Amino acid sequence: DVDEIDGQPTLAPLVVGAMESFEFPTTGDDGRFRAGPFPDEAPHAVRVLCPGYANGSLGWDPGADGVEIVVELTRGGSVSGTVVEAATGEPVEVFDVSLQGRIEGTRGGPTTLNPWATDVLFENAEGRFVLPAVTPGPQTIEVLADGFLPEESEVFVDPLVGADVRIALRRGGRIVGRVVDPAGEPVGGAQVTTDALIRGSFERMESMRPSIEDALAIRGEGRRPTPPVGFLRYAAALGFIERGLTTTEADGTFELEEA
Repeated sequence: DVDEIDGQPTLAPLVVGAMESFEFPTTGDDGRFRAGPFPDEAPHAVRVLCPGYANGSLGWDPGADGVEIVVELTRGGSVSGTVVEAATGEPVEVFDVSLQGRIEGTRGGPTTLNPWATDVLFENAEGRFVLPAVTPGPQTIEVLADGFLPEESEVFVDPLVGADVRIALRRGGRIVGRVVDPAGEPVGGAQVTTDALIRGSFERMESMRPSIEDALAIRGEGRRPTPPVGFLRYAAALGFIERGLTTTEADGTFELEEA
């Protein structure tokens, strides 16, 4: 049977039901696990995921490695910081922090295998944020806030001491206007954007792909080129690209900030 969501056919309930009936092997208190049987030919890709640890993987060949293997997991380190406005030094109270090396913090939370789950929204009067578990080593943090330009910062995450960073955001440009029809009547609900903004939004979405491919052990063919701007406009109209867009009010007015 095929169910419907908002009048559209979907197989989602069947997929969810199949996943609910499948149990992934888990380790016991002693760290031991039992898994199998394994299809296809060796070597088999064994991947281990645990909240608070970087994902572990191992290529296992029963003939060469024996029936028992050891997979080593590295505990993540914390990353904290303060986000301020560059011109004034005042804290930015609402912002998104994006980090490809973020590790699952708890079971049942938004998975980092989801390309949109690399962003974490923070609301803090002092502009503070904390990511409790991040893959050790060099990492790139990106901060986005409405009305400000995106800003990146390079940090080195130590699993024992973590990392702390101060990120200053610069305000972006702003376009204020009004949309009317040929008779001069206001047009409400019109979508307003710029080619530069939707192109930047798409490129940022593309930058998330490597972490997903690494987690799933997918062999990519390199970065896809940015599609023609006409296609991006169409994608924005369908709602697939959200940043850098605004909608006119009932009186046709709009305010678009580069963020």
